Amino acid sequence: KKTDEFVKFTWSENDDDSFFEMRIIVDEITKDVSLFITDFAEEDEVDEAKMLWTNQVSDLKQILGSK
Repeated sequence: KKTDEFVKFTWSENDDDSFFEMRIIVDEITKDVSLFITDFAEEDEVDEAKMLWTNQVSDLKQILGSK
């Protein structure tokens, strides 16, 4: 394990194994930065979760001034 490699969130009121995780990866050669999001979702909620994260990342990019 690498320190500060990722952050993982779980819900304390849920009894299942649901979570979401965020990783920031920096390419050693190009120095490009990538955000990887892993989100637990029920099969019938996958499209909704993808739409949520697409919108959230879009908002983040706008705030940061990224393309």
